[in-house]
Amino acid sequence: SSAHPDQNLAHQSSPFSVHSTQIFARKQSTQRSILEKTNKLDTIKEVFESQIFLLTELFLISSVCLLHVDSPDNRLLFLINFKNFVCKKRSRRTTFLGLNVATLLLNIFLPASPGPMLLGDFLVCVNLLALLFRFLLKFRTPESRDAISDSNTLCNITITIAVLHFIFPGLVLL
Repeated sequence: SSAHPDQNLAHQSSPFSVHSTQIFARKQSTQRSILEKTNKLDTIKEVFESQIFLLTELFLISSVCLLHVDSPDNRLLFLINFKNFVCKKRSRRTTFLGLNVATLLLNIFLPASPGPMLLGDFLVCVNLLALLFRFLLKFRTPESRDAISDSNTLCNITITIAVLHFIFPGLVLL
């Protein structure tokens, strides 16, 4: 069975078509790897944002605990123990203040995804800054009890902001 010479040419692929097929396959492979890397980066970013969110919430709650200890109606032993744990040693006070600064900087420069690059969670950042100044004053003179009303006000504001930040994590308040 002899075939026509034109039919044999039709079955053979030209070097140009083989080359273009290889280029197309490489292009698809590159696009797939870029898409996979993008998905991995998005996943890493989401995990990092959730860790910053958790760190912020834990710090706000621990700050509320330290502020509530100064309240005259405090009868909760675990709050007194927590205050003694944090305030007794200078290294723990320094660690607590360092955690406050780190949380503040993370919230300023790495806000939640819908937020702008700087100051995405404005109220949280302002509250963290107020807490930083309050704890600097409190840790400098831990025996002073003259600012109990300020502590209670800041405690109530911090509770409100922590609850709002927990319920509406993507809310940008700028």
